[in-house]
Amino acid sequence: MGWRGLGRPRAEPAARRAPGDRESIQSTYLIGPIVPPLERAPISNLGVANSFGNTLDTVNVDQQVRIAATLTSGQDEDQAFAYLVQIQDANGVTVALAWIQGTLGPAQTFDPALSWTPAAAGSYTATAFAWESIDNPTALSPPAEFNVTVS
Repeated sequence: MGWRGLGRPRAEPAARRAPGDRESIQSTYLIGPIVPPLERAPISNLGVANSFGNTLDTVNVDQQVRIAATLTSGQDEDQAFAYLVQIQDANGVTVALAWIQGTLGPAQTFDPALSWTPAAAGSYTATAFAWESIDNPTALSPPAEFNVTVS
């Protein structure tokens, strides 16, 4: 049997081994489904809603709204998460930043929503992030964003 691949394993010369010495090979195997890092809790259905969860087409100054999304665990074990929402104005200035943390069970779907009350009319961009935690900003999903016009 020949060796293929990156090279041939090298054994120590027989002169360096004492009779009865044993050699061992160790390996590591991943058991279970392997979920790509950015599919562990993907964000979907990002939008703006009222306090009853109804989708809004228009937002007014001083109107409290919710930036809502759906997170779905792509794993077969618990997944800690932080859901963050950043609101930026047309100049790229962050005007609001909020988050919640929790744990998604295996294949669980959760609909987080964070409140925002715009203080001025204009165009805004809401960006949502799903991270492992606030202290560990390892992404569980690519960021999602949408534009909001406030009248």
